[in-house]
Amino acid sequence: MRLDTFAGLVCALSVTLAHHTQTLAIDETSAGRLAMAALSTSPAKQVELPNSELAEPADHNVNAALNDILGDDILQQNVAKVRDDAKRLPLAERYQLLSDWVLPGKTHSQFRLSMSFAPEGAVGESINGELQSPAMDLVEVAALLGRLDELKARVSESAPASHQASRCRNTLLVLIDIAAGNSGDAEQRLGQLHSDFVQLNRDEVTTRFPETLAIVAAARHEETRETAAEFLAHIVDSFIRKDRSGSTDVWDRQMAALAGATKPAIDSSEIPDGIASKRWTPVSRRTAMTNGLGYPAGDWHVQRGHVKNVATHNEDYLYYNIPLRGNFEVECDVTSFGWRHSHLLVGGEWVSPVWGNTTYQVGNFRQSQPFIELIPPLQEPGSWMKYRVVVRDGVASTYFNGRRVHTRTLDPDHEPWVAIRSPWYAAGEVKDLRISGHPEIPLTLKLSEARGLPGWISFYDETDGTDWKQVSQAAHSQVIVGARREDLAGTHKESLVQYNRPMLEDGTIAYGFFYREGSTHVHPAIGNVAFLISPDGIRVHRMTNGCCSVSDHAPGRSTIPELPAAISRVPLKEDRWNKMCLNLAGDTVQLTLNGETIITHELSSDTPRTFGLFHYSDQTEARVRSVIWTGDWPDSIPPPEKQELAAPDPLYPELVLKQTFHHDFSTAAMPATLWSQGNFDEANVTSQITPQGLRIQHQSSDGYRQCYATPSLKLDGDFDIVATFTDLKTTPSRNGTDGIALDVVMADPAATHCSVYRGQVRRPAEEDQQTSHLYIHRTIGPDAQRLWLGNIVEACDSGRLRLIRHGSTLYSLIAEHDSPNFRLVSTEEVATDSSILDGIRLRVLTESGSTDVVWESIDIRADRLSGPATEDTVELLAELNRQRDGLAESWNHDFRKLGPAAVDFSQIGAAQKWKAADGGLLITADGSNAWLTDGFRVKRAIAGDFNISTQFDVLDLPTPAPAARLSSVYLQMQFRDDKQSRPTLVFHKNESGATTIVAELWVPSPNGGMQYQTLSKVAIDSVEGVRFVRRENELFYVVTSSQFVRDRVIARVAVPSVPIFPGDVAFHVHAGGTGMQAKVLSTSIEIRADEVRRTLTPEQRAALTSAPVD
Repeated sequence: MRLDTFAGLVCALSVTLAHHTQTLAIDETSAGRLAMAALSTSPAKQVELPNSELAEPADHNVNAALNDILGDDILQQNVAKVRDDAKRLPLAERYQLLSDWVLPGKTHSQFRLSMSFAPEGAVGESINGELQSPAMDLVEVAALLGRLDELKARVSESAPASHQASRCRNTLLVLIDIAAGNSGDAEQRLGQLHSDFVQLNRDEVTTRFPETLAIVAAARHEETRETAAEFLAHIVDSFIRKDRSGSTDVWDRQMAALAGATKPAIDSSEIPDGIASKRWTPVSRRTAMTNGLGYPAGDWHVQRGHVKNVATHNEDYLYYNIPLRGNFEVECDVTSFGWRHSHLLVGGEWVSPVWGNTTYQVGNFRQSQPFIELIPPLQEPGSWMKYRVVVRDGVASTYFNGRRVHTRTLDPDHEPWVAIRSPWYAAGEVKDLRISGHPEIPLTLKLSEARGLPGWISFYDETDGTDWKQVSQAAHSQVIVGARREDLAGTHKESLVQYNRPMLEDGTIAYGFFYREGSTHVHPAIGNVAFLISPDGIRVHRMTNGCCSVSDHAPGRSTIPELPAAISRVPLKEDRWNKMCLNLAGDTVQLTLNGETIITHELSSDTPRTFGLFHYSDQTEARVRSVIWTGDWPDSIPPPEKQELAAPDPLYPELVLKQTFHHDFSTAAMPATLWSQGNFDEANVTSQITPQGLRIQHQSSDGYRQCYATPSLKLDGDFDIVATFTDLKTTPSRNGTDGIALDVVMADPAATHCSVYRGQVRRPAEEDQQTSHLYIHRTIGPDAQRLWLGNIVEACDSGRLRLIRHGSTLYSLIAEHDSPNFRLVSTEEVATDSSILDGIRLRVLTESGSTDVVWESIDIRADRLSGPATEDTVELLAELNRQRDGLAESWNHDFRKLGPAAVDFSQIGAAQKWKAADGGLLITADGSNAWLTDGFRVKRAIAGDFNISTQFDVLDLPTPAPAARLSSVYLQMQFRDDKQSRPTLVFHKNESGATTIVAELWVPSPNGGMQYQTLSKVAIDSVEGVRFVRRENELFYVVTSSQFVRDRVIARVAVPSVPIFPGDVAFHVHAGGTGMQAKVLSTSIEIRADEVRRTLTPEQRAALTSAPVD
């Protein structure tokens, strides 16, 4: 035999060894014939020899020579053949054959502990690899025959000639000790094997065989499982996960799977029956290579509210069984890094953070995409991360710990499946997964329309976009095309593309396919069964694992099934588009072609239900369109709290509380008698009511500062408070913290201050922290106790803060953006006392930086609420209107019909000329840098309760010059008491063009002068009317605007009950800056009161403490 022929043979055998699954149908006595056959046979083709060769006595000299020529490392890979032949023999002969093959002897000088993970059995009978080894078979047979002691003696007597031989002997002794029940000796030897294994070259697969056998055997027995688990943990951490996450080595996969299987379950609680089968189903991304090489079966541990990926086949998924479209969201906690990451597949795409936090990755069932940069980097997420995907109006957004990292527009026919994904090297976990919103469950699914076919993969690993691709067609939007490989003519090259989600329920998949004899054809497939259709009949083909097959099943082999009696010829239409329907009911598959049933076939119970399209690519091209799936899936999903992966026990109590308070800052003002504002330093704090809510901008350049808004109420007993915020922006200094908080200050002796915080912390040389925590402050004697609890990573810029007290337990929570689900930040035992009045606070804080936020609303529920803020503002307005309508006297002037008479009005500033054509009294105010106004005073005396209202149109309110004062429209009045109080409702425009309505009160200042106190400020585009309402000793400021659904009370304040002197009610206009001009059309003014007259009575005049206004 020529040396080059032997070289070719050795090369072919080496390729086989690299796959760890291919078997050589040879033994020592037949190796010579194999070598001769290699002269005329392709190296890729196995030479099958009669089984009798193994059973007959061998020429040991020839076998030894062949061992020297080929090397025992090659010959001992004949695992499948040896095991197959041994199984055919009686136990005693089997023991003899296996002992002669495994133990050193005349034909070979070393132990043969070779193994394989290739699936065992005929095609279709097994798709998961399991460990196969003649050495393990030998120990098993010895145990059955009662010959373990004999075998142990033979192994022990063998003198190892090398370190490798010593490890092999120890491994066999471990196997024997385990089988004999000597767990102590087995564990001792397993420990020695562990020590030896650390010294191995981790890239040499065959050197791991001995320890692998020992580990697998130990893991299968309770007494030695813990020791095996420690060994496996070392293998996974130091071998597999060290630069091998991209490995396709079956040993890596099998060891990782076994390591997962030896770990404890999620916890010791009982896993409810059927949880996984009701709504969630494991799906592995399988190919011919992963099946043929013997990748392990995927495995998930599922219990209510918690799922863990224990083992993976390749990439493994846990699918929610109901397809979802429409507007919905999926939210859960996932393990992050440390080889534990897991993430969600929604809308056909998964999004995963990447170690290092500077990038993330997206992908689909078909393929992964390149990394995408994250600017700024993702904050270190901790061991668990809040993962949320929101699908709304055709857009999917993914959030990590409240930060939106990825957004994409979905195809109209996007993949509808929700799934949990776990890479093969990671043992990911998911907790408290909830699906909420308004999902739509489609009756049918179009499987061929989504761009790029993200839900389809090639089983035979053909090149994406080359062998199977999606092309557009004018009449029908998308066509799936399988390429023809004429270069492979005559090879029966199998080609299969499969849809990712199996047919778990009964249903029908229909599609159109083009048929042209000899050039274009495609066949339906389910699992590994393809139905080959031709005009002359139907054949059933069980697909192979291609070049990774270990079976002798030929790719061109098929069988003829029984056909319905009515079918004499299959109704294929030549050169036309045909319609195929595959109906699955239980284990029964029925095919209908162009409306005629052509075959009914029973599947075996273990046949995968994965739908596919098959063709021989060396013979035809495949063309398929309009793939439509109609499945018998449920038509609704359970509410979030009833879903299988939702946490079974609530994180916080849902309390039934008697009294409620709600304030929406976007639709209701903040009257001073109902709301207080603390630490509102005008130099550093800007506050205004906007259409979105209460916007507070707080900055500081000299250390820690805070301000707050608080409703004037207090609470008792249990409570539940939710504050909604949006547009949070924090800019901390180099060493500071900026953020917001919801506070409750209690009236207990320690003045307990409870706060749930959301903000940003920046410290020198440290990573910025976007965080949420619970803060507790107590004053105990001269000392202060401060606690910061929770400190979870949370980066949302909108959401809800929440505090719940139930008994003495305080719960702090946060919900990101518009999520319906709250995260528990922390809990703490607190006092049960009531809060102080004004003790519920919406706080904004900064430390030499700036914080900008909009508070949208606050909702308070408690056992008892008391205080001014508990009044119903809608009912309050109704009461004020009823009071107005019941006042005894009234006076009004309609400027649209009549000009101002001197007996009723006095002018302010320049005289205004009334013209009927103007439609009212046109007040034109020429601007000045000095404080000058133009308008009128009303010469009416008013006593008792009153309602003073004026209507007007702002025709032109100029943007003031930077150095000038605001451009403004005023309704103003004055009380002649000792404080000379002067209420004012003023519509402003500032130098940036923004307009606001402000409620003010002229009051004495601390330095002895007078100053305006701002009671309320509301950002507003237009105002059509304002009014003052006095009820006893309280004055209400009311605004009419087209932006409001109804008039709005924006402030209330205590005032004296003294009469109003004629001329003390004024309406006037100011234009800010020289050269400016304002124009306001006053249309009417009305006064209703207990008394309205031209002058005061002597008694009323005597009650005044200041002189009338001139």
